[in-house]
Parts: sequence; C-alpha cells; structure tokens
Amino acid sequence: MIREQLPLWDDPKQIILDKEKVDISTLRSSDERKNNFINLPKETYYIYKTGGINPYKVRLGKIFPFLKNDRTGKILNIRSSEDGKSATYPHWDIGNDGKGYKLYVHKIVALAFLELDQNLINIKNRVDHLDNDIFNYLPLNLEWVTIRENNLRRNKFVLNRKKEQK
Repeated sequence: MIREQLPLWDDPKQIILDKEKVDISTLRSSDERKNNFINLPKETYYIYKTGGINPYKVRLGKIFPFLKNDRTGKILNIRSSEDGKSATYPHWDIGNDGKGYKLYVHKIVALAFLELDQNLINIKNRVDHLDNDIFNYLPLNLEWVTIRENNLRRNKFVLNRKKEQK
C-alpha cells in the first residue's frame, strides 16, 4: 500500500539512520516543546526501531518502533483519542518530576531514525506520513517536511481521494 501511494508525493528523500535504539533524552527538542527531552532521565526511555507491535496494525507483527523503559523493562502503551479533547495521533505519555511529556510516535520515530540536514532543522519541522495513515509510523513511511509541503501533500491526497470516489 505504501509503495502504491508514493507517486502522490514529490520525490521522498528520507534517509533512515543505521541505529536500532535511541535514548529519548538525547533527542533534539524543538522550541515548540513545553518540556524538553533533556529533562528526562538518561538511559531510561529508549525507542527501538523494530520489534514492537502496532496496536492499530496487529496483523503486521513485530515490525514497528516501540518505546521501552529499560530500567523496568516495561514497554509503554501507545494511546490515541478520538474524543476531540486530546490528540488523535498515536502517542506515549511519560511523567517525570511532575512534568508531563506527550511523545507523538511519528515525531519521535523521525527524530530518532530519520536523518535531517542540520541546515534544515528550523525549516523542515513537520513529519509527514507518506501513505497518509497516521497509524503507520514505520520509518519508511515518514519524511521531514515543511509546514507548506505538509499542507500541499494533504490537500493533494484529499483531492485525489475525492476524484476516486466519483
């Protein structure tokens, strides 16, 4: 399905880094973040590139990234809400020293496993799902984009979907 829909997008250029796990406390935090990742305990929360089960795509098996507290061995559950009060995007919630961290899965996966040219960090600050499926957060399906690129791609996808429904 992903490969069939790639022609909808301009030439995707994501480069998947050769790492199997990354300490969340070492990830770059944007200026938009209320709580910086550096405040999380070191060598505790790791995101693993593969080996996790996506609760929305269980039939695909253990091929998805997952977040684990390596001190306790606990794998954190992914949450998503459709109630309009919280984000619909899959995310992990972590509490530390009275601070709450909402870690959007697609953004954490991109920060950990997708290369982003240092000159583009402040320009390409959004993560796009190439197949437009917010529950597909495989690194292969994500790409760093600008806000404008993200909006254009979304509009193009919606337009193509409407044409197919006619």
